[in-house]
Amino acid sequence: MSYSAYAQKSQKDHTASLTRFLQDVSKKNAVGIIDGYTIEFNKEISIKNLNNIELSFKNSVLYSNKRFSGFFLNFVNSKNIVIDGMNVEMYRTALPVYTEKDYPNVYNSALGFKGCQNIEIKNSKFLNLYNRSVQITESYGKISVHDNFFSSKKQNQKYLMEHVVVGSSPNGVVSILKNRFDNESYDNPDFGISAISGYGLGKGEGKVDIIDNYINNAGRSNSGLHRLFAIDFYDDCDNITVKGNTISNVMWGAVRFNGSSVNTVISDNIITIKNPDDSSSITSSTTAGSQYFRNISINNNTITAISGLNSAIMLQNQFENIKTENISIKNNKINNSYNNISLVGYFDDVTVSQNVIKGSGAAVGISFMLKNKSAGKQIYINDNIIHTFNTGISLNSTDNKANNNGFTIRNNEVNTTNKSFKGYGIIVNLGMKGKINIEQNNILNFATGLYLRENTVNTKLNKFDGNAKNLSKD
Repeated sequence: MSYSAYAQKSQKDHTASLTRFLQDVSKKNAVGIIDGYTIEFNKEISIKNLNNIELSFKNSVLYSNKRFSGFFLNFVNSKNIVIDGMNVEMYRTALPVYTEKDYPNVYNSALGFKGCQNIEIKNSKFLNLYNRSVQITESYGKISVHDNFFSSKKQNQKYLMEHVVVGSSPNGVVSILKNRFDNESYDNPDFGISAISGYGLGKGEGKVDIIDNYINNAGRSNSGLHRLFAIDFYDDCDNITVKGNTISNVMWGAVRFNGSSVNTVISDNIITIKNPDDSSSITSSTTAGSQYFRNISINNNTITAISGLNSAIMLQNQFENIKTENISIKNNKINNSYNNISLVGYFDDVTVSQNVIKGSGAAVGISFMLKNKSAGKQIYINDNIIHTFNTGISLNSTDNKANNNGFTIRNNEVNTTNKSFKGYGIIVNLGMKGKINIEQNNILNFATGLYLRENTVNTKLNKFDGNAKNLSKD
């Protein structure tokens, strides 16, 4: 079904003709083809209560160089929508600067969906981002964004610029696959772009898969009203998989999943940090409404810091009532991060194993700063290779108050090439009152190999070489 029967290619205003065309595509359950059109938008076209809309764009461009509220196409309470081959020029460079007074209103964004079921966006181009390329809220069924190209020029605002946002869609089966987000390089993270963000997802039958995307030059700092990582989930998102993505030239953080409770997998991603965040490249903080933080896997990622004092992986749980369970940080390769793997707050049932931590900028390998009053389940730090210039493994209790976590630290290689003999191979600080077993580790070239400040530590079959002092207690 061709748009040519509804509009001339030379006409200026397509509002009425596009509306009729979409209505007929829905009625006839046809594929609507828009071929060879350049369509200017000066206001939003809203599509309400229409089902079975499949649009195929060929050799066509949708654009606007005048600011208007909303989206080029905004679908509301509609079902079974397919967008294929769309090419949208949002012309940020021709529009007024978005200011704090504008926030959180959305202008000149490409596609909006609210209250919709079954959405697919594929093989499309979204260029010169102004606010958002795709926004999907309060929707359900299958939500798929795949094989698209997104780009942004260097931005001149710090409040609202995100390519794909999916929110308040707890039962949606969300997949964002094989897209390319390639933004113009920028040096100030205050003006950064987020590639993918979401909130209120992954409940009931819902889940979120972010797989095999390429993201270049992304991440926004705290300067604006809402910081966002390159991939960012906040406010109650569960059942998330972020896998196989290449995230390059990160300007703040790479992956954040704040407020998540259960079933999060961050794996097999290749991350390069250009300008470090003030928390961590991969990070999560629990929120007060959760009851647990469980089945969290951060595995097989490669994280490389190009510059700055980067922190690689950090998890925080500041709520005593939130129980942690089955936390795995395994087989990650971390290069040149100042702080590498950190857990802060109330944690037990954690395994940190088979990670490789290296690089001239690596200061602290694996650190815990804990608050647990009861012992809980064991924490394991096993089979890691840690090369740092200050401290290999550090166990700490917040404010030196009694912490009763049990630890097994076994079969790690902890080494420093710092020739001035600074730092500690493994340090157990004051307040760590739980049973701690340190066994079969190789500890090399530190000022002090083992620094044990509590008498709850058992050591066995550790090997020492090149340390100024192998063991110190106080």
